[in-house]
Amino acid sequence: MSEIALQTEVTRALRALAIRGEPMNKTVSVKMVVMIDREGLKNMPKGMGRSEQLKWMAASLRTSLKASRHRGAVRSRSVRSLLENSRAESGEVSD
Repeated sequence: MSEIALQTEVTRALRALAIRGEPMNKTVSVKMVVMIDREGLKNMPKGMGRSEQLKWMAASLRTSLKASRHRGAVRSRSVRSLLENSRAESGEVSD
């Protein structure tokens, strides 16, 4: 995620807090969730130091919207693949 994209997400989060009535003139504690894709971790180059690993992982961060779209695309491909395999096994002709 680029610095500009990260700033955009932080701005959106702050706006949402302001809308909820959180005080904007003092420190507020906020929890965020970061999900790690196991398959993505398998693609991490071997032999990297801890600092390099953190930079590599930070570059792969996505917004929740992008992650949701990615999961939807993966789910859609999985369902399509299952249907195609089922049709092939039953002898149906694929479109």
